[in-house]
Amino acid sequence: MKRFFSLFLSLTLLATGLCACTPDGQGTDTTAEDTTEPATGNVTEAPTEAPTDGATEEPTEPPTEEVTRDPAEVEAEKQAAMKEIYDSTPVNQLPIGGWSTPASALRDGYTEVEGSYDAVWQTLAESGLNYMITLEEWSSGSWPLESLSSAKKAGMKLWYNCAGMAADYNAEKISALLNSPDADALAAIYVKDEPSFDGIGETADLIAAARETLGDTSLPVLANLLPTYTNSSWVGGNYRKYVSTYLETAKPDLLMVDFYPYQKGSDNLPNLAANLAIIREEAEAAGVPFYAYVQTSADGTYREPTVEELQLNAHLTLAMGAKGIAYFLICEHYEGWAYSNMITAKGEKTPLFDTVQTVNGRLNAMKGVYLDYDCKGMILCNYKGMSNALAKAKCTTELESYRSLTAASCNQRDKFAIGCFENAAGEVGYYIVNLNYKGAGTVELTFDGSVDYRLWSGEGLTDMGTASALKLKLEAGEGVFLQVDPTNANP
Repeated sequence: MKRFFSLFLSLTLLATGLCACTPDGQGTDTTAEDTTEPATGNVTEAPTEAPTDGATEEPTEPPTEEVTRDPAEVEAEKQAAMKEIYDSTPVNQLPIGGWSTPASALRDGYTEVEGSYDAVWQTLAESGLNYMITLEEWSSGSWPLESLSSAKKAGMKLWYNCAGMAADYNAEKISALLNSPDADALAAIYVKDEPSFDGIGETADLIAAARETLGDTSLPVLANLLPTYTNSSWVGGNYRKYVSTYLETAKPDLLMVDFYPYQKGSDNLPNLAANLAIIREEAEAAGVPFYAYVQTSADGTYREPTVEELQLNAHLTLAMGAKGIAYFLICEHYEGWAYSNMITAKGEKTPLFDTVQTVNGRLNAMKGVYLDYDCKGMILCNYKGMSNALAKAKCTTELESYRSLTAASCNQRDKFAIGCFENAAGEVGYYIVNLNYKGAGTVELTFDGSVDYRLWSGEGLTDMGTASALKLKLEAGEGVFLQVDPTNANP
């Protein structure tokens, strides 16, 4: 990696100027400020003596002319170096899932078109999803195995949803899945959705029973929790206590929550951030990762998000430290279901398919480089409402600065969140999100000295260099990940 930076720095010193841009001239704009200072210190001249008689002058060499390279040539070499880095960086796959699996009416024997169920799973894979959560499979002896087989054929994973059924019943289903020739496509056991505070004990029993059935397998077992805006009595009157009690009692392998921010005529992004912050803080204290749902669906209260709104929801979730996401809702369960969807009960695509596919393509272009880092907090730039929501929730997530990043600034019309990340090697990264889903914005980052950086976006690796300040222009709802001094990062 250092070889690439050495090459880039030497080229920069020889060039008359260099402007950062994306490989195709689109996407995130980056401006790096050259902050190299002249050497300081006292300079003294050596004393000179008058020439003595007969002295001869030493021959002098003709002055050398400084070579200036064509900036276009330098930029081309930089782009080639970035391409080599990108191509050699392995994919750290972001888990991108959906609730729920295709309608059972599409299964063989329930439709006149054989193979319809498998075909829909292929469509799901084409959208960029890599796992699905089951819904009604618990009600049949064969459906869990059929869904597992279809998932594997599509190159996807399956989360089996026990739907809160009794432990003995779940044991039979889980055992059948484990003994299936497609068992390697099983990725998690999801025992219950949205348990109340009073239901935590029962949920803990289901998790323990499922874990016993799984034996030595390393599959995670979990439930999905209610959001902060739910009825207070359902979470025992104290949301943070609800989360911590669940973690202490049930001891899940993974913490998960749903929060849907896009209502008709408004959004609830400040409280989404506060909910995610509580989840992040409690998950960190318990030593478990967390996932979160991302809203795709509309009903009488909620609206279907645009591409910009969807990617903002996803990026903010990831910037808060989530290790995976799941969309609600993906597949219509039966015709006329109350929620809008990406795949109808007949197996047909809706316009939402293109939205999800576009966002997933951008997320996957980042190669999950941020997943090896852990979120340590978030810097907010010019979003007082979100700061107030975090304070009201008594979160410790908001930071003024982190490591080498000493300041972040933007003008009054722009709003940014900057997730502050660090990996086990002590390397630092920043997940930067434009919190405006209606227009582009610019944020300026100031560091405490010159840093090497790599910038990952929905277009891939889009910039690298050395700077003490960076000005980033992000499109509506866009998110990018900035690696700082990545000496031990991907080759």
